Amino acid sequence: MNILAVDDERIQLEELEEAIKEAIPDAAVISFRKPKEALEYVKELKTKDSHVDLAFLDVEMSVMNGLELAKELKEIYKKTNIVFVTGYSQYAVDAFSVPACDYIMKPVSKDGVLKAMERLRNPIKEHGHLAVAPDKISCDMYDYLKAGNSAIKNYTGKLMMQYSWAEFLL
Repeated sequence: MNILAVDDERIQLEELEEAIKEAIPDAAVISFRKPKEALEYVKELKTKDSHVDLAFLDVEMSVMNGLELAKELKEIYKKTNIVFVTGYSQYAVDAFSVPACDYIMKPVSKDGVLKAMERLRNPIKEHGHLAVAPDKISCDMYDYLKAGNSAIKNYTGKLMMQYSWAEFLL
């Protein structure tokens, strides 16, 4: 999962990044203090057939505010989930015009990030992870992987031969 964190205040950005990493330890968190640099990074990702799944954006920033950045991010990849992070509650109505998934008040905490994850508009699909826990099911392939050659004694004949890996063992 690719997560973008943008805040022009260094300390606030560090706190945001720490809260995200606590809440979602497996995520790749990329942080920027300048919205333009974040935008360039996202454009570069698109050239590599990748995208940002979730963006935590400060609303009040110089040069380009978080609302403008969110609109630009949505133009690049419309399924980017946007979460606004700010110390100013007056932006809440404007934030949901993007549309945003959530609006978190500073200081950001692990719980705030986890609550925002529950409200995502576009589900994030993970790739490259096991869909099953091999130790929770009984299957001759997993038994073989765990026990090695002793699994051959358990399964022989037609049942064993229907698996491509079995032909190398018999």
